[in-house]
Amino acid sequence: MRRPLWLCFLLLAGSGELAADQQDSPIEDARSRQELLEAGMQIYRHGIVSSGEDISAKVRGDVALRGSQYACVNCHRRSGIGSSEGGDQIPPIIGPVLFSPQVSGLHEWYTTEGMRRDARPAYTTETLGRALRHGIDPAGRTLSPLMPRFALTDVEVRALSTYLASLTVVTPPGIDKEEIHFATITAPGSKAAGDATRVVLDTFFRMKNAGTRNENRRAQNAPIHKEWSYQSYRRWKLHEWKLIGPEQSWPAQLLAYYRSQPVFAVLGGTGSGNWQGVHAFCEQQELPCILPNIASPPSQADRDFYSVYFSRGVELEAEVLAGLLAETPTVIQVRRDTADARAAAGALRTKLAKIQAATAIEDIVVPEGGTLSSDDWSSLAAKQRNAIWVLWLDGDDLKTLATADAGQPAAIYLSATLLGDTAASLQHPLRQRFTLLSPHLPPENAKNARRFLAWARIRDLPVSDLHIQSATFLAATITGEALMHMRGNFSQEYFLERIEHSMESMINPSLYPRLSLAPGQRFAAKGCYVWEMGKDFASAQWVVP
Repeated sequence: MRRPLWLCFLLLAGSGELAADQQDSPIEDARSRQELLEAGMQIYRHGIVSSGEDISAKVRGDVALRGSQYACVNCHRRSGIGSSEGGDQIPPIIGPVLFSPQVSGLHEWYTTEGMRRDARPAYTTETLGRALRHGIDPAGRTLSPLMPRFALTDVEVRALSTYLASLTVVTPPGIDKEEIHFATITAPGSKAAGDATRVVLDTFFRMKNAGTRNENRRAQNAPIHKEWSYQSYRRWKLHEWKLIGPEQSWPAQLLAYYRSQPVFAVLGGTGSGNWQGVHAFCEQQELPCILPNIASPPSQADRDFYSVYFSRGVELEAEVLAGLLAETPTVIQVRRDTADARAAAGALRTKLAKIQAATAIEDIVVPEGGTLSSDDWSSLAAKQRNAIWVLWLDGDDLKTLATADAGQPAAIYLSATLLGDTAASLQHPLRQRFTLLSPHLPPENAKNARRFLAWARIRDLPVSDLHIQSATFLAATITGEALMHMRGNFSQEYFLERIEHSMESMINPSLYPRLSLAPGQRFAAKGCYVWEMGKDFASAQWVVP
């Protein structure tokens, strides 16, 4: 949800080097610099002051405000490079900009046109405190009445000043003058999906690098700003991080890969099982992870920053299904003993309990390496007549159901996330009784994917999994878009902010029908199709829980 513009700091910013008097603030404090940085980060990112309470302020003279939603990050963003709200620009407040003199002219941080700025002296800790508390800038001008006047102590101003001075644009790991390094992650149990992902990325990188060579030649003859305008053009280099063994060992493997060759971002990725270790690694290393194709992302991802996902996968399907089954007396879940299926079944139980549904749930677990015979299915049908079946299974598991006496279950729900690319075309004697839950369109109904298919056909790229490959193409494309608009400001936080900004406006070549991101949103696809497979797909419902 967009936040009102008046919630933002409207500090006037400039450009240049860090002012010397930033280091010599008259506000004395016995805390160490690290303690000040931590305290300043809490104010900036979370709106929490030293007492542990939410930040408080007044706006328009006497309207009292309190709450973490008024933290600086909501408008100036994690990077400190600012944002836009409608036609208005929120200026950068990173150290080299805020604590330096500003001259009149255009600010070239955001758009080709830039933004108008007025001259002012460099901010110091003291004048920053005056601006925050009273809305007066270093030149003595009154700032916009929409800017909140914050109730901050001297120590809190010093902490915030110290944190803002630490925000800068430096060359992050994984980038040198010639190359930008990326990784893609392949976890166990997903060789086919990993191969499908890699062929797209290899082709995309090869074509991207061919274009980069041409842009570098153009840069040599650029009439103005040639160094600034073309400094984003570098060769892209891809590294595959293959994970092996149990999930508990993945973070150590990732750290070894990262130490061997740091990367700017993780691009795509596939895997079955618990992705939490990968997610936590990227948060700890402050490493962007862009749109991996996985069935069960960590549910807390919206509270974190560095990983963005296509959808909540099986958890999204389970939440939609819970709404449909709230009045159902009996539900039988049949699942394999895998992390993804356990996550799906657990999510359905949790969601039904949350809405206080009086539903009896029975779980049938297929052990690893085991199968359900047609007799097993028949026995299940005889035991629970007219129950709802929810099958967290793949296509092979449904083969024995085709020859079973399945009785008369009220409905049979399937997961497109677990069934994979062939879910929509599944031919089965019970198809008329199947209802498919899917966060994305079936391949046969996805007009968006024509762009990817044309790109693949021209390059003789084999399409083995349209869903995963078109999604990977989108991830690579939006990465290129974000880097192009960064103009060499290689902040990984700014990179993610550009991803957010571009998601809704870019041409979508994937099977996901609607994609959008925003601050505090880390899942781009918010809804799920509910398709009774005995009917045409046009009858499917799109449900956003």
